Amino acid sequence: MKKIKVKMDIYELRALIKCINEMRNKLFTEKKDTYAVDELLVKYFDLLQKQ
Repeated sequence: MKKIKVKMDIYELRALIKCINEMRNKLFTEKKDTYAVDELLVKYFDLLQKQ
C-alpha cells in the first residue's frame, strides 16, 4: 500500500476530522459499517495528541 503525506496546520486537520466524523455519523444513521472511518479517526486523533 502506498502512503501519502499531506502537510496541514492544526485548523485544517480539525476541519478534516469534523468532516470524517460527519461521514461516520451518516453511515451510522444508515446502519452501514463504520469500521474504516473509525480507524481513520483514530489515526487523526493520535496526530492531534502529538501536537
